[in-house]
Amino acid sequence: ASHAAYGSVRMEPVFMMVGHAAGAAANIAIEKGVSVQNVPYAALREVLLKEKQILEKPKAPVASAADLKEQTAADVKKLVELRIVDSGDYWLANAQKGRNCDGMQVQALLIKMAAHFEPVTTFADALRVLAEHKVLAFAAYWQERATADHKCSGDNVRTGIGNFVRLAK
Repeated sequence: ASHAAYGSVRMEPVFMMVGHAAGAAANIAIEKGVSVQNVPYAALREVLLKEKQILEKPKAPVASAADLKEQTAADVKKLVELRIVDSGDYWLANAQKGRNCDGMQVQALLIKMAAHFEPVTTFADALRVLAEHKVLAFAAYWQERATADHKCSGDNVRTGIGNFVRLAK
C-alpha cells in the first residue's frame, strides 16, 4: 500500500477484513488449482458474503416526503410540549426542504433549545451548548444566518429540531 493507503490499512478492522479475504482467496486458489491472482472475483465474493464479510457500505435509507412530514410534526409537537415554542405552526410551515426560516426566529429557537440543556445568556453561548450536545454540527452556519435580515434553510432547521428532540430529556 502507498503511505496514504497505509493510514487505513493499519487499522485493525481493515487488516482483519483483508486477512479474511486473503485466506478465503488462498483457499479458493488451492481448491481450483490456480494462483491466488487468478481466483475469480465472483467466487471470492460469494464466499466472503456467505461468511458475513461486509464488502460495501450499506446505503442509508431515504425517508419519503410523507415520513419526513410525519417526523417533523412529531418533533415540533415535542418542542411545544417542552415549552421551547408556544405554537408549532411557523415551524411546521417553514422547517422543511425548499423553504426558509427567518433568522431572528431561528436565533430565538436556538437560544431556547440551548437553555433546555444549561443556562445561556448570549446567542454565542447557545451555539456553543448546542454544538457540545451535538444538536448542531456547524455553529458558523447558524452564527451567520440566524440573524436579522437573514434566512436559514428550512431543511437545516428541521434537522436541528430533530437532533434536539432526540437528545432532549
